Amino acid sequence: MFELLELILGGATWIILLAALIFVVGIVWRVEAELDTAYKYLSLAVVFYLLNEILVVLPVIRELALGDVFIALVRFLSALMLFLGMYFMRDLIRRMDGEKKP
Repeated sequence: MFELLELILGGATWIILLAALIFVVGIVWRVEAELDTAYKYLSLAVVFYLLNEILVVLPVIRELALGDVFIALVRFLSALMLFLGMYFMRDLIRRMDGEKKP
């Protein structure tokens, strides 16, 4: 019963991540300058997170000597890209509001 629930949640996570990636890439194609930079980082965050989800499922990665380190690295890169995307987005919004000089 719990295995089925875990399978459903895992599948739903993958579908949501793929949809988020499609939306983010679609936005990147339509925007320019600083917003483009922010969304590029956000799209990389989604890619790294999706890669992390795939690597966690693969038993081959867990068998490698540095498999867990590799998974942790990919998770770290996902978090870093998310942070950078939010940083650039916040910077852009602060400039638009006049809070920060260009």
